[in-house]
Amino acid sequence: MFDAALADYTRLTGKDLSEHWFASQINHAKSSEEILDILQRQSKDFEEYRGGKQRLISSLGPTVRVLEALSPTLEVASLVSGTYHLVSLLT
Repeated sequence: MFDAALADYTRLTGKDLSEHWFASQINHAKSSEEILDILQRQSKDFEEYRGGKQRLISSLGPTVRVLEALSPTLEVASLVSGTYHLVSLLT
């Protein structure tokens, strides 16, 4: 069943997971301890990645709020700009 799922994934995405570096590390592990070490490193890397994304999202919050507050002004400016371009095209 697992092999069939891998084959379907490869067919749908064009990516063979058996060639992924993570699969290679697991396949070359000589003990369950090595596999656990690999999984723990991967987990730590994922948590660091996820934390970095959270910091990015948190830092974007104030920017989004400012843009939201300015959006009516920006809409008017875009309408005026669009009208100016339309007038310049007609003249």
